[in-house]
Amino acid sequence: MTKLALITALDEADVYSRVAVNLGPIALEAYLSQRSKGRIKTFIVETETEVVAIKPDFIGISCVTENYGRAIALASSLKAKLHVPIFVGGVHMSALPESLDPVFDAGIIGEGEETFLELLEKFPKIEGIKGIVFHKHVVAPFMGPKAPDKSGNYDVHINPRRLPIKELDSLPMPNLKKWVERIGLPYVMTTRGCPYKCSFCSSPVHWCGYREFSPERVVSEVEALIGDFNIRHIRFFDDVLTLNKKRLKKIVSLIDERGLNKKVNFSCFSRVGLMDQETIALLKRGMVDFVSVGIESASSEMISLLKDKPFKIKSAQNVIDRSVKEGLNMGWSFLIGTPGEPEADLEATCRFIEKNGDKLFEAEINPFVPRPGTPYWGQAAKRGLVGLNMDWSRLKDYSFLPHFDPDRYIYVNEKMPYKVFLKYVERLTGLFNKISIGKKKIEIMSRYISPAQMPAKLTYYKSPRRGDLLR
Repeated sequence: MTKLALITALDEADVYSRVAVNLGPIALEAYLSQRSKGRIKTFIVETETEVVAIKPDFIGISCVTENYGRAIALASSLKAKLHVPIFVGGVHMSALPESLDPVFDAGIIGEGEETFLELLEKFPKIEGIKGIVFHKHVVAPFMGPKAPDKSGNYDVHINPRRLPIKELDSLPMPNLKKWVERIGLPYVMTTRGCPYKCSFCSSPVHWCGYREFSPERVVSEVEALIGDFNIRHIRFFDDVLTLNKKRLKKIVSLIDERGLNKKVNFSCFSRVGLMDQETIALLKRGMVDFVSVGIESASSEMISLLKDKPFKIKSAQNVIDRSVKEGLNMGWSFLIGTPGEPEADLEATCRFIEKNGDKLFEAEINPFVPRPGTPYWGQAAKRGLVGLNMDWSRLKDYSFLPHFDPDRYIYVNEKMPYKVFLKYVERLTGLFNKISIGKKKIEIMSRYISPAQMPAKLTYYKSPRRGDLLR
């Protein structure tokens, strides 16, 4: 039997890193357990100590871009202690596979189920496996350190991508009860990917297309969450839940038929152009109490630059007003400091938020970050602002604006002096505090999430010397 340890590289100093459980490794474990027919035993853990105690044959590390440096450090420490092959996956590796550090024996590009299973079964003969990146100079279990060349590049080989899994319902349901001690913010993924290609977003390069779980599968996952955990709220974490109205009607109908909307309420993400009167009524029927919509800017020029299928700011205002009238809580997300954004456009965004502050349940204000896999990454790289040898933590997501660090932030907008931008950050932080962590938001969130659910925590692994295995 092959033992595999899966761990997510996180910034432990960031309290928001434990808001929710990473569903990816749990979904992967369910797939590997089913398809390997017991040949692979997977352990999902939170700490390096647990990994060492397991003594696995393989290690898998998941991370986002801002935590890639932490993933490298974790892998280096584990490699020195255990001398086993280590793989890395997640959105960062999908978007920037050429950044594969020599400490990793392979990286996984795109969704991981089929690729990871083949990698475990064939290692070290991995040259022909689709959907991986590896170092040309060594295809063996124990890779020696190798420095990048003068251009900052490693000697890597990127194999062709694997086709996405078409029938998502063929995948086993993730067994959260098996792995999760404290659920945090409960969520369900009803789709994979997004059909839109907004210029700032790296989601399309990871998922390569848009696919849906069936309404029956979605509602079964909702029922399992309700049955396994004492929860009052579930978030649908898809990029856009409301894309397919026929499917949304079926999901709402099943939730209603099974009485699930009497047990919990829901939140989701949508788009301005998908929030018509009928959709709002559907969401209300399904007990969706909170919807997040990305507007990005109050400037038509910036919206056209950022959004796939842009909209008029008047349309956004109509959605806000309609939602307030129907009693649906709305959250809006904005990008500030986008390349090419003049001060007048940022001023327009500030005034839009100020005008609608009393109508908004949440205002997520994001200082722009050039993400790998987007056109902005290449532009920033040409200017020497980002690169393969950078401090990856400087690409931190500052969506919780009070945590913004002006000394570490990589500012990419040449249209506005940084000092001017910082004055707007200060002004917008005040708006954020008033709206997103104000009295109304806290009162509503206290109905959603019990303090006993936070922070999210996996079940702790016990070594055989200290007691029976927990799983």
